[in-house]
Amino acid sequence: MIVSGLNFITNLILGRSLGLSQYGYFSMIWMIVLLSLTIQQALVVAPMMSVSPKSDPASQKSYFEIMVILEVVLLVTLSLLVLIVSVIDVFFIGYLPIETYLMIIFSLTTFLAQDFTRKIFILDSKIKHSFFLDFVSYGSQIALIITFILFQKISVLTALFAINFTSLAATIFFSSFYISKKKKKFAEIKIIFIRNWCFSKWMLPSTFFNWMSGNIFIFFSANLLGVQSVGAIAAARNLLGPTIVFFSACENYFLKEGSIVYRKRRLKGLIEYMRKFTIVGGFFTILICSSIAFFSENLLKLCYGPEFVQYNFLVYWFSATHILMFFVRPYMFIFSSIEKTKVLAKASFLSLCFSTLCSAPFIMILKLHGAMFVMFGTQIIIILHYIMALRKEKNTPVN
Repeated sequence: MIVSGLNFITNLILGRSLGLSQYGYFSMIWMIVLLSLTIQQALVVAPMMSVSPKSDPASQKSYFEIMVILEVVLLVTLSLLVLIVSVIDVFFIGYLPIETYLMIIFSLTTFLAQDFTRKIFILDSKIKHSFFLDFVSYGSQIALIITFILFQKISVLTALFAINFTSLAATIFFSSFYISKKKKKFAEIKIIFIRNWCFSKWMLPSTFFNWMSGNIFIFFSANLLGVQSVGAIAAARNLLGPTIVFFSACENYFLKEGSIVYRKRRLKGLIEYMRKFTIVGGFFTILICSSIAFFSENLLKLCYGPEFVQYNFLVYWFSATHILMFFVRPYMFIFSSIEKTKVLAKASFLSLCFSTLCSAPFIMILKLHGAMFVMFGTQIIIILHYIMALRKEKNTPVN
């Protein structure tokens, strides 16, 4: 929760200090980092959070040490991919300068490493370590950004540097807990990789499709309406930060607990467990979203400045969409716990098809209202798919 909370504060500071257009540019760059984060979530974090609670406690330390090795391989691979893209762009297209690509590589390696370290601490029940890791990283990040602002050195690149440098420092300090002092055999690593891949082979396309369906309307908005529209969307979405804090806390807790409940009480018990969570969590989500929507104009003016107030209608759309996003989560937790990730991939693919087909025409006709309609529609499609998939799962005989 501290991550999302301090992230929320960071975005408020950046939105107000960078201005509408530059904040939009920053948000577009950060989307690339978040895409890398979704890949890590699929290939490393999600299988780890599902497999680890089911493992023998005595073997968990060795499991985590192998996961560190797989994480390093992933970070190197992602960095090389961005480097290849940067070479093609710099020499043949000229869309972004080389220093921006270097900062993106720095961003994804440090930010992803810090996120990975936090997830291991949570799984290993080292909650205090997780808290201090986040406090050191995000607290110093805010302090460094404010320093840049006071010395009038704030820009997109210096903001990225502040985020990356503090993530790197915190990760180096805390990651030594899971660096193996004994050389791991390739056979051991291969076993864990195959176990994870059985889980991730559908999770990877699921998270990629989900990221695309949730962001493709932003790319169309930037091209059709200008980069300032991205800044407005990012500002409105960030006002719903308290719900992201709540969603993140639910993910950290219920992905792990869902696997434990399923192991003990099977599908029927898991559904009953998630039903109780849905009722209580749904009430709090509706309360938070409706309150933010009601005070949206004042919040935009206070947090970002007068130039953002004209976009307060975006907050209404995000509030409604985030309510639906909450009701998607219990289904996600259920299918992740029972390792039926193909269902998640299908849901994401359907929402991506809808976003791809509808974004351009709706944005051209309805402007930002069209972009918001597409965003809202993707959540409707996902929920309907999950309802039908769970009904089918309940009617499937147990072997």
